[in-house]
Amino acid sequence: MEPIVGNLRRSFNTNLTKTRKWRVDQLNALMRLIDENSNELIAALKKDLNKHEHETITMEFGVIKNGIVHALNNIDKWMKPISSPPIFQARPLYSTFIEHQPYGVVLIIGNSKSILFAFTLSF
Repeated sequence: MEPIVGNLRRSFNTNLTKTRKWRVDQLNALMRLIDENSNELIAALKKDLNKHEHETITMEFGVIKNGIVHALNNIDKWMKPISSPPIFQARPLYSTFIEHQPYGVVLIIGNSKSILFAFTLSF
């Protein structure tokens, strides 16, 4: 586990993950992953959990894909700096703002054999 997390930390520390392009590319890649592997995922959930295809599409894929679309639709708003008044003494000299930045790497370990799979990957 440590090499995986270490690799993710090194990638994060390059600041590559902070760009809008990288974030959008990752969301689109996750959408493609589901679309390109849907038959295999449906078959696996049918075999392991006896899930019906319709249930898998709506309850597993639907939740994740809706989250991706929501993130893609809001990413510009979430990344936009928010104007903030500077301290009184600095008003004539500076304009200040709040810029939301990711804190670091998060490792999420979730159960892949239940509906929690969708909620683990959803945001």
